[in-house]
Amino acid sequence: MRDETDLDRCVRSVHHSDSRDFIVSCAKLWLFPRLINIFDIRRVVIAAERSDKVGELARVTIARIQEPVSRFDEEARVYVIRPKGIKTWFETVRRALSLFRELGFERYAFGLFVEFLSMYLFLLAQIAAKEILPEEMRERMIFKFEETSHSALRPPADLVEALKQMGFYRMFRLGLSFLYLGLQQSSPEDEVPLAGIIGEHVMREEELESSLESMSEREVKVALSVTPFILEALPVAKSDEFCAWARRVIGRLALRSGVSAVKDVVEQSFRRLAKAVLSGDEREVLSALRDVGSLILDEKIELFGLRSDVLLRTPPDTISVVLPPTPPTLDVLYELDPNTLPLLLVELHESVKIAVHELHSLLRAAVYVNTDAVLPAFKDAIRDPLGYVALALCGFPEVFLHDISFLALFSARKRVSSVAERVFRELSSILKEELSAYREVKKCEWGMMSRLATYVLARLAFHLNARMSPDARSLLSERVKEYVETCEQLLSQVEADLGYVPRVSVEREISQLFA
Repeated sequence: MRDETDLDRCVRSVHHSDSRDFIVSCAKLWLFPRLINIFDIRRVVIAAERSDKVGELARVTIARIQEPVSRFDEEARVYVIRPKGIKTWFETVRRALSLFRELGFERYAFGLFVEFLSMYLFLLAQIAAKEILPEEMRERMIFKFEETSHSALRPPADLVEALKQMGFYRMFRLGLSFLYLGLQQSSPEDEVPLAGIIGEHVMREEELESSLESMSEREVKVALSVTPFILEALPVAKSDEFCAWARRVIGRLALRSGVSAVKDVVEQSFRRLAKAVLSGDEREVLSALRDVGSLILDEKIELFGLRSDVLLRTPPDTISVVLPPTPPTLDVLYELDPNTLPLLLVELHESVKIAVHELHSLLRAAVYVNTDAVLPAFKDAIRDPLGYVALALCGFPEVFLHDISFLALFSARKRVSSVAERVFRELSSILKEELSAYREVKKCEWGMMSRLATYVLARLAFHLNARMSPDARSLLSERVKEYVETCEQLLSQVEADLGYVPRVSVEREISQLFA
């Protein structure tokens, strides 16, 4: 049995929407935007009206979304990194780190730090690439920096001080040092392009090597995750001494990393949910879903560095396949932009389906065998920030309910078809709630939150619309007309606010998918 985490101790009450739920929704927006739904967005918007630290966290979260780091230039077809966006990013990250820590969610603070470090190193690497790469390759890069963006990327003193106070500064220096030392060897010039931006935070080779023995487990994981900067430089290294140093450091890190026990989230989720479903208690089912959601977020925060979890489920062809480049998601809006939906890979989709097949089967059976307890718990879990994470193991929970009930609706067994009708009625009810929540968010003063809400609704519309062929719509209208009408309302709302409904086949130039 896994050790109880801080978050576990916070989810004992199952029918509530207290401060912890607001904090979880904020954390999801920062760390796992694909796990949010319209109720999370509404929860953050509501929390922003509070005068306490939870309200401050919500306002900081909104501020981050309101001012993206980059803007897409339609004419040049590039993402422009802006000093104003960088400044807002630094400031909001600093405040969010402190607030998560002060509110007792240290693990979320650490997850945010890792996310920040990853994006910061990426931006620095883009600057270095523009200095090092040949002109013809630089012209193909999809990022452009405004004139003062380079100097804006220098870490501000208050952020550095915050990282020191929270014990993250040495991990920050490790990331910068591995990047800097790698560039030092691969750059054709003697001066490293990033010296003026991060030079004062970089460890020299001797300092870095001497710190290995005193590194914490987290620091070792961070160091291992940035070793590619060194490994990429080895083939073009300027000195044999550096190669020898790199081999010593990476070898010692590998020995320090040890072997941790594999914790299979799907297996643990299956066991916890199976026990709850068999209890026949609606409150216990929802409690189990919240526990599973907590487990997933805990694991996702630790899911960086060298891990086998994904590799074990991924066919080797996926690793080797050559795919068209897609822009990294520097901001929530880009990650959730419905224009990226046609780029979903069928092979990865199949891998995920195989991974959660048992859990999918359990929840499907539970809905039809223990309907009175499980179906209301499903509805409550969709509204719940942690419960929704658990249901997301089966994809969009609304789509999951549609899929498991479509054929059952036409079953010759009356009991099965009547349960399917009930599922569609409940599904229609939850979609109406989501539309209502969406319209509330659209009234808020923050334009980017309103756009984000549209993106979230558009993604749901995309998946439901893919299942609503004319024949399917006709069949459903005969039995569950209210559900079909609710889906039409959802699609109409998205089309009115987005200008179109994302579809499986989009008649647009492929270049526009990156807009």
